[in-house]
Amino acid sequence: MIKYRVQIDMAEFGEPALWQDVAGAEFATRAQALEHIEWMQKEYGDTIQYRAQPYAAPRTVPAYYEVDGGSMWNGTGRSYF
Repeated sequence: MIKYRVQIDMAEFGEPALWQDVAGAEFATRAQALEHIEWMQKEYGDTIQYRAQPYAAPRTVPAYYEVDGGSMWNGTGRSYF
């Protein structure tokens, strides 16, 4: 599932952009992310650069597919028999 993170440019003036995730600013739609960016520009000033960056949210998988979890399917860890 695609989600959007709001990022802020943390580079000094005149240097290439250095994008960092804004803590707690993760949204299901691009429209929600852009709305949050508008709010941040009103709150903190419109000279700060922000962007809405799409990313693939990590999938959650059942425990028996985990390679490090110690399941009976990958040959390590506990046995269920």
